[in-house]
Amino acid sequence: MKKRIEEVAPGITSEVIALQTTMLYDPNTGDAQIIFAGTPCLFNGSTYVGPGGGAYPISLTLSAIAQECFGEGLDPITGADLSKVSVLGAVSLIKAAFAKSYDAAYDAPPPIEA
Repeated sequence: MKKRIEEVAPGITSEVIALQTTMLYDPNTGDAQIIFAGTPCLFNGSTYVGPGGGAYPISLTLSAIAQECFGEGLDPITGADLSKVSVLGAVSLIKAAFAKSYDAAYDAPPPIEA
């Protein structure tokens, strides 16, 4: 078993962090493939010094983890309890962030309601 965080030399820690996360959303099903690109990152104390090895990709479906609440602590901006936010709730926030950012970037009119 590969530990996510381990000391590899005195004062040097390797932590596998998902430097890139991709969500391939399917509008027909509402499901998504979520791919975490885990990469070992080396730290000298608390200073990031660079990547330190090969990738550890993890691929999951949204439907498999939608009801999970992985958050810990409080949102640093709102103070909301992150342990009460489901993965599906986080995906909803990402979708809303994209919609608002797209509208702001392209000055799009509001969508036509059917």
